[in-house]
Amino acid sequence: MDANSDDEALVEVNTAASQLAIYLWFGGLAWTAFVSKSAPTVHPLEWLLLVVVGMYMVSICVAMPLALVAKFLTKLIWKRRYAPFHIHNVMGIIGAIVAFLLAAPVARFVAAIW
Repeated sequence: MDANSDDEALVEVNTAASQLAIYLWFGGLAWTAFVSKSAPTVHPLEWLLLVVVGMYMVSICVAMPLALVAKFLTKLIWKRRYAPFHIHNVMGIIGAIVAFLLAAPVARFVAAIW
């Protein structure tokens, strides 16, 4: 594989990881709103804010740092620029789970400050 195709494959993996984190953020918010017994009382405008701003924040604050950790581990373990993409896939799954688990505390925080 040449470097260009490796770059494209890595971009595809990171894009899929970010999308999965965003989908599970939405799932976590839906779980908090409709299924959780300890759902906070949040105004509909605040839910909209949680959905829109949270979508970007999860991608930036959860998925991107985990992608950087995967890149660091790749250089540390394999001592080269590119490694098998399994580590990026694992970090994407971890990021999605973290996004799902962060949805309820963030909703409670927003409910507490407004």
